[in-house]
Amino acid sequence: LASIGEAEAERVYATGIRLIIDLRAPEEVQNTGRGPLGAYDVEYINLPLMSDPAAPHQLLSDAGESVFTSALMGTWYAQLLESAAPLLRQALELIVDAEYPIVFHCAAGKDRTGLLAGVLLSVLGADDEALIADYAETQKNMPAVIKRISVNMTNFSLEQFIDAGSMLRA
Repeated sequence: LASIGEAEAERVYATGIRLIIDLRAPEEVQNTGRGPLGAYDVEYINLPLMSDPAAPHQLLSDAGESVFTSALMGTWYAQLLESAAPLLRQALELIVDAEYPIVFHCAAGKDRTGLLAGVLLSVLGADDEALIADYAETQKNMPAVIKRISVNMTNFSLEQFIDAGSMLRA
């Protein structure tokens, strides 16, 4: 949401959304801001699921891998689920208590947002096949996501994006 334009912010606000749950780390919020929705009468809560936005890259380094694999991403998701459990619970409580539409997001909308969406769908009774299918839908948007986030990630080279492997796939 930090990168949407003013017209899109007006459209989002018109849907009745009055709560934004931002799952990004404080450094990410500082770097890219809240976007034009910051000027609207929308409650904003930052629940940083990762204290360090470089955490997945640290996992890659710790594992001695040169490319993110699906298995390595699964390991990271499991670690993130465990470490962020209190914040995920807080997000679920905010969602349950909201009397109006809400939106939650991170930088790309795949990992942290996907994790919260998966937990929410699971709590609502979705089975594993439905969770997998929902997550897989994200892949359709990944080329646009990579293009959007690469603008703000000027410290990454094209080679690093290529080496990210499964990290940039859903």
